Amino acid sequence: MCPGCKAKQPRADNSQTPVKGIEICPSPPADAGIQVVERSMAEQKEVCVLETANTPSSSATCIEETVEVSLATEIRCLRGEVSALRHEVREFRAELMGRVDALEERIAIVENKYEQSVSPRITELETTVGDLKLQLNERDQETLLNDVQVSGVTETKGENPSQLLSILAVKLGVQLDDRDVVFVRRVGNVLRNRTEEEGATAAYPRIIVARFTRRVTRDSILSAARVRRNLCTQDIQVPGESRRIYVN
Repeated sequence: MCPGCKAKQPRADNSQTPVKGIEICPSPPADAGIQVVERSMAEQKEVCVLETANTPSSSATCIEETVEVSLATEIRCLRGEVSALRHEVREFRAELMGRVDALEERIAIVENKYEQSVSPRITELETTVGDLKLQLNERDQETLLNDVQVSGVTETKGENPSQLLSILAVKLGVQLDDRDVVFVRRVGNVLRNRTEEEGATAAYPRIIVARFTRRVTRDSILSAARVRRNLCTQDIQVPGESRRIYVN
């Protein structure tokens, strides 16, 4: 058979033919692969440690990562505390608002009771006070009808206005009893005026006010004073400069 035809023929299965020069090695133990992996990981760790120790930038990176982790943890804790504080504030605010509402209700109840019980009483008292003031004013007006004012009488130290009034009544020709007089006194402040003749400041006497128990007595004094219009201080024995006496 020629070599070309021989090459075209299919090859037979020669798997049973032993291969020369190949020796069959015994299989490794089962944990050999695990030991190899562990040894490789330890070597990698040592390499990383050596690289980290020998590389400053890697050390700084590790420190930054550690700081970032710590900050993140602190921030999370702080957020938790703030959240708890907000919750407490909400609870306190709700409790406080409840107390305020209760207090407002109590105040409203007290105000209603006050308006229902005290307010009418106050209105009644105000009305009574107004009536009393009106009555007092009316009485004052009535009592003023019994008053007589005597002006121009020189004021001396230690004088007795009641005695001056009695002397004046005698000079006017009116019988005056002590029981007819309620009070006699000088009123007002000491007035001063400048006279053209003297050219100096002279004291002007205060007026004498006399209140009588009856209006008849007052009318008698006024009628007699109108008759004797030229009555002066010398007529009633008052020391000092002679002044004209006016009875109103």
